[in-house]
Amino acid sequence: MRLSGSKRTECETRTVCNAKSKTILYVGPIGKNWIDDCIPHEARVEFLESTNILRHISSIRFLFFFCFNFFRDFSYVVRYPRSLAQLSALDAQKKDLILSCSDNWPWLQYYSSRRSSPTFLVQNATRKCSERRKKFSPILSTYVAWGEIENVIFRTSLKLGVAFEKYRDSVSHAKKDIVFISQFRPTKGFMEPSSFDPKEIDSVINKYQQISFQLVHDFARKNNREVTVISKTRGPVHYQLEKDYFANLACEYDFEFIAGDKEKREFDTYFSCFSANVIVSLSSSLAFEMLAAGKKVLFTGSGLDNFPAQFDVEAYFDALPREVKLEEQSLDHFNRKLLELESLSELDFQALVLGPARSIVNFYTEELPQHRIKSILHQKLQITS
Repeated sequence: MRLSGSKRTECETRTVCNAKSKTILYVGPIGKNWIDDCIPHEARVEFLESTNILRHISSIRFLFFFCFNFFRDFSYVVRYPRSLAQLSALDAQKKDLILSCSDNWPWLQYYSSRRSSPTFLVQNATRKCSERRKKFSPILSTYVAWGEIENVIFRTSLKLGVAFEKYRDSVSHAKKDIVFISQFRPTKGFMEPSSFDPKEIDSVINKYQQISFQLVHDFARKNNREVTVISKTRGPVHYQLEKDYFANLACEYDFEFIAGDKEKREFDTYFSCFSANVIVSLSSSLAFEMLAAGKKVLFTGSGLDNFPAQFDVEAYFDALPREVKLEEQSLDHFNRKLLELESLSELDFQALVLGPARSIVNFYTEELPQHRIKSILHQKLQITS
């Protein structure tokens, strides 16, 4: 393992194998705890937290590029003033390759399109289809997206590959009846449901999530199933808020709560899904990943009012067979759907869904993406043995 040094800071060197090694600048917090798995051993990695750009303003190189980029990127920075500091901070680093899993940052997409040295962006979640068509284009030098719907170069889920390999190589995990993927956020929309605002996205998600969890809760009571809720929040500050939120919805029905700490338990949520008999989700990115990995998933968002259109996920749902989509929000319909999924053998289920699922997340266990990406990075950095 190539980790070295003390606690990470906003811009940090991960590893140095030799004095002549190529340098990768990893931008953004997402993925920094597991990106090692696709980094060539010969490469040197530094981290830049773009949320703290001000620490770079004393750099002579930063000040030079701040002035230079004002004129070079004038039309862009006029529209997005904050991007000037962000673009200049990256230019000032002078690294061999830029790597990031924050693929939905427009300024980083723009930077990638005008940078002469390699840039590698990795998709880490589902995106609104209309935004994807509008914002992402072939100008990106290298873009690792999830599936055919994204219509770009290299299609796979890097984090799913890393999680799958760690799960496969770990000790056995306890099986779980039903895993419910939370989409909770510690915001007014979730914490104050009485103040429902149809124009506020969290209020709307909360409304749909309550309906979905109620269906799961009623099914579990009726059919004697155990429920596991996996957290959306990724820090100890909000775990109890999220757990209390579901405890209130569960009406004293016991459930297991799995926290996913970004520092210590990054993959616990993935491991719980891999161990599940059935997974239930509104439209979580993780659920689409699990479907592509061959796990049984029931999407409730497809059957709730105008949820698919409101959240621009119609293309994703349209690609999937009806067996994994809720079509109405009645308990009888939900019970029938979930019991049918439970009764399918793994082979029959995978024969039914893997083709459509891989149009959303192109994932194959025979060729895990982290190994392929490591090879591509090796080539782009022109590392010689």
